[in-house]
Amino acid sequence: MSDYTTDQKNRAIAIYREHGPSEASRRTGAAKSTITRWAQAAGVRTTVLSRTAAATAAASVDARALRLKIAGLTLQGAEKVLEIIYRRLDDEADTMPLKDLAIIAGVLVDKHVSLSHLDGEHPDTSAVDSWLDYVMSGETIDPHDPRLTGGR
Repeated sequence: MSDYTTDQKNRAIAIYREHGPSEASRRTGAAKSTITRWAQAAGVRTTVLSRTAAATAAASVDARALRLKIAGLTLQGAEKVLEIIYRRLDDEADTMPLKDLAIIAGVLVDKHVSLSHLDGEHPDTSAVDSWLDYVMSGETIDPHDPRLTGGR
């Protein structure tokens, strides 16, 4: 037997439709589960969930746009730093320890491969193999060699 009148149920269902179960419960004092059960029995759906889903989708689009903006700025910063590194390599590579040059080359190749995979490219790994063969061969390292610079 119900402790609620038909008018109370109808009022709770109307609030549920426009504001959702939490607000309907707050305004009427009936439990959310009770109001939800009444609404389901009456075939009533709340519009709050669709508004929440739309707001969540909009926030997701905004967050994606922000991530893309930050990614673009990050790549611009990386490009500026790489330009400085390449200029300095032109001037200083002959005096740099081989270990430092190998680390620089390894990081650059690794990042190239990682970025290529992000763009859906599948770079030919023979370029990496060629670089490794060159570095391991014991030849004198030429910082301008295309096997190290990638043609730059």
